[in-house]
Amino acid sequence: MGIPAEAVERHTMAREGFTLPKFDFQAYQQYTTKYGRGALVAQLCALLRQTIEMPELELNQNKMAKLKRLILSKLAE
Repeated sequence: MGIPAEAVERHTMAREGFTLPKFDFQAYQQYTTKYGRGALVAQLCALLRQTIEMPELELNQNKMAKLKRLILSKLAE
C-alpha cells in the first residue's frame, strides 16, 4: 500500500482478541494525499463493496450499507 506500518499501528484498536482499524476519515484522507490517493481509494472501495456486514463491530447488513454509502459519498468529494 505504501503506508509505513508505524503510521497504521497508531490507528488500530484491540477488540475481543482482534486488532482492528479505527476508521478516522480525516486521517485516511491525509494518508491518501501523502502516500498516493488513487491506489488507496481503489482498495478501500473494493473492500467496502465486498463487505456485507461486520458483526464484530455490531454492524449488521443495514448498518453496514449506511456506513458504506456515507464513506463512498465522502470519497467522491
